[in-house]
Amino acid sequence: MYKVQLEKFTGPLDLLLKLIENEELDITQVSLARVADQYLEYMRQIKNLAVQDMTEFLEIAARLILIKSKALLPQLELTDEEELSAEDLALRLKEYKKFREAGKKLRDLLDEKRYCFDRQIYFKEERVFASPPKISVGIIRGAFAKVLGEVPVLENFGEEVMTEVVSLEDKIEHIRGTVEKRVNTFFHKLCDSKEKVEVIVTFLAMLELMKQCVIDVRQKELFGEIELYKVD
Repeated sequence: MYKVQLEKFTGPLDLLLKLIENEELDITQVSLARVADQYLEYMRQIKNLAVQDMTEFLEIAARLILIKSKALLPQLELTDEEELSAEDLALRLKEYKKFREAGKKLRDLLDEKRYCFDRQIYFKEERVFASPPKISVGIIRGAFAKVLGEVPVLENFGEEVMTEVVSLEDKIEHIRGTVEKRVNTFFHKLCDSKEKVEVIVTFLAMLELMKQCVIDVRQKELFGEIELYKVD
């Protein structure tokens, strides 16, 4: 484990941060440059240093730098984003400590070969129901009736008529077949029902056939009857 060696402190880096945050050690008396130099030397000695270890050092070092900056410059004002970053870093360090302690406990359990834990088996035991004192069939019946009375009654919403979905393609073919047989027809005869959806689809089908020059339409007056003609 990496340890810092300073004039007023010797030990793990996370312990140094803890002492400073608890105001048990003055941050202004700590040389962060020496901390960084020692860690760089430690990295040179350990060739295969884990990325996680380097990340942990950078997080703690960043926290120390922030604390020292605020101690040396009381007038320093941080933005909300910077304050949140510092708080987030502190929270991550606390979570890291929790996981590290949990990992140590798991390691101890593995060393003790305690891989699993069991509990007493109950399914072979006979189950016995012991009714409370002064209970009677009438009391149980009344309680059951009360529960049933609180169950909401299912409402009957009646039957709903399901309307058939009208296809634009089918309506186009219907109009095309009608004018082929009758040469001309009226718009209202093309609608099998008065449903708004079918009227709209029929009108769109009529416009599409006009675009294809299959039919022509005439309307003698505003809001009058629309007559469809087959184009010769």
